[in-house]
Amino acid sequence: MTAANDSFPGSPVPDLPPEAAPFAIRDALIDEDRTDFVGQYQAAMALAATTLDLAPVLDLLRAWQRTAAVTQGMGVAAYRRMMSTVDEIQRTGTSSTAESRDGMHEVLRNRLGSRDGFAGLQDPQTPFSRVFNDDKPLAAGVEGS
Repeated sequence: MTAANDSFPGSPVPDLPPEAAPFAIRDALIDEDRTDFVGQYQAAMALAATTLDLAPVLDLLRAWQRTAAVTQGMGVAAYRRMMSTVDEIQRTGTSSTAESRDGMHEVLRNRLGSRDGFAGLQDPQTPFSRVFNDDKPLAAGVEGS
């Protein structure tokens, strides 16, 4: 008996898009992540063989597919820089490339301009809860969510 090309109607196992196939995920990751992925994938498959439950395998593929997409979307060099910053923050509690609070307010002021509802950014002591008021539109014609 051969397997049909189409999924069974109502199958609990979804069709995987090509970018979520294990080999595609593996190939999109940096070396360090690739090693972790392969090890976790092999462990999940071994567990699935004994439990007859594919849910952990599918969950693993979904999680790693997001990592692969971020890696490819950012580019390998930018992804490595980001992960280096994450490691530094986890080790030290801060980052040598972190922007000061005043610097971040300046970035936000420049990006947001003088839109209504963001006037509080002129005062760095204004709590964000007052600046980003849920009952005000974010911009003209845009509803807040």
